[in-house]
Amino acid sequence: SIDSYSELLDEIKFCGKRQFLDRLIKQINNSYKNNCYDACAVILRRLFEVVLVMAYQNLGIDAQIKTPDGKGYKMLEAIVSDAINNPTLKLSRIKTEFDTLRKVGNFSAHSITYIAGKKDIDDIKLAYRVMLEELYNKAGLMEEM
Repeated sequence: SIDSYSELLDEIKFCGKRQFLDRLIKQINNSYKNNCYDACAVILRRLFEVVLVMAYQNLGIDAQIKTPDGKGYKMLEAIVSDAINNPTLKLSRIKTEFDTLRKVGNFSAHSITYIAGKKDIDDIKLAYRVMLEELYNKAGLMEEM
C-alpha cells in the first residue's frame, strides 16, 4: 500500500478510474511528500504519456502515434508534437505547456547532473492538473465517476 493523501494530485478527482493510474498517482503524491522530486518528476512524465496515449486510444486515432511497425508507440516527444496540432484531439491552450511538462521528467530521468527540487514540481503543478483533467476527459475517464 502506498501512503498518500492528494499532496500534489487530487486523488478524489483522479483516482478510481483505473487501478494502474491510481498507483501512479499515489506514487507521485508519496514521492512529492517525501521530497523525492526526481522520482516525482519521472512518474509525472510517465502518467502524462500514459493518459495522452489513452486519449488517442479512446478517440480511435492511436494508429497516428504508433511506430512504423505498428507494435508500439512513438517516443513522447513525437506524440506531443502530433497532439499539439491534432484536429481530432482538439486540445485547449494547455497544449502549449506539454513540452515543458515532458522536459521536467526528461531532465530527472536523463540528465547526469540535474537534481529536481520542490520548486521545479511546484512551477508546473497547475498546468499539470489542467492537462491531466483535459486528457482524462479526452480518454473518457471523467464520465466514469
